[in-house]
Amino acid sequence: MENQQDSGKEEKLLNLKEVQRILNVSYSHLINNIVKNPDPQKKLQVINVGRGKRQEYRVTQQALNEYLSRQTSQQNTIAAAVSELQRVRNSVVISYLTTSENQINQEDALFFSDVLEDIKQKKNIVGKIPNIDLFINSFGGSLDAAYKITRLLWQYAENVNAIVPISAKSAATAICVGTKEITMSPISELGPVDPIIENPVTKDRIPARSIKVFLSYASDKTRLEADKIDPAIIEKLGNKLEPLLAGAYFNAINTSKEYLKILLSECMFPGKRTDQELDNIVESLTELHYSHAFVIDATEAKKIGLNVRLANKEEDQAIKKLLVFYNQFMNAQGLTKLVGNEFFQIHQNLRR
Repeated sequence: MENQQDSGKEEKLLNLKEVQRILNVSYSHLINNIVKNPDPQKKLQVINVGRGKRQEYRVTQQALNEYLSRQTSQQNTIAAAVSELQRVRNSVVISYLTTSENQINQEDALFFSDVLEDIKQKKNIVGKIPNIDLFINSFGGSLDAAYKITRLLWQYAENVNAIVPISAKSAATAICVGTKEITMSPISELGPVDPIIENPVTKDRIPARSIKVFLSYASDKTRLEADKIDPAIIEKLGNKLEPLLAGAYFNAINTSKEYLKILLSECMFPGKRTDQELDNIVESLTELHYSHAFVIDATEAKKIGLNVRLANKEEDQAIKKLLVFYNQFMNAQGLTKLVGNEFFQIHQNLRR
């Protein structure tokens, strides 16, 4: 922060709370990541109008305008990168990114609806959009929301594909399963579709698979002996397991399987796979791996039976460039979620 007195010029001065509201960021992010940022391009200049030892910081309208101008320039760079990927793919690209601090949830469908309508208006598209590429990077979230988002994309598009720059885990994998084709790079990964369930008593959110693992141990004495686990420990844990939680597990896992089979049969493989083949893919995505974080790379995804391809060199360069720009933009703004296209970005800031 600059320690200088007000020069007395007739220029509008804004306090930091006003600036926070204008920038739509948390107060702590404004101070720690914008006002104190060592990078001049990411820093907002402030002046101290206090007297003596009393510090009181303000922002001139000119300084705020210059900061906003730099942010607009950064968004224009994102727009150029989106346009480049669209050219390479001959498609309309919609970006969907969430950090570990945020998840896929029901309200995201509203974001997608706004973005899709904006695309049709800006591009003067009558009827459905010919080809949509969903540029998705997320650790997952609500499977109900993932299913809704996927269905919404198909309402607006003749063809929907997914591009995974790094990670599309759990519910994000379910979204990818609901597309025609998934484009990945050697570092991209999907993950087991493991729904997160809420403990009806404590309200804690836990992977459904952890309930399954516990129940499998509780009913298998041979397994307990092989893994040298004291049965008394399992019994004590079982006494703490609410019956409603076990019920929630079975409901969640069965619902996830139902969603996946519908998406596979109607989107990725319409009329091209038998019920048994579809069931095998579903089982591989929901039952094969123990860890919620298990890495399913392109090779593994193909083995499972998903329609996956590796990005070619030109695609890979465009994908990496767009991801770098998005990461820079989200980090600079403290964003935890973004849905956007070449025209505008809808985002959330939940960092405190």
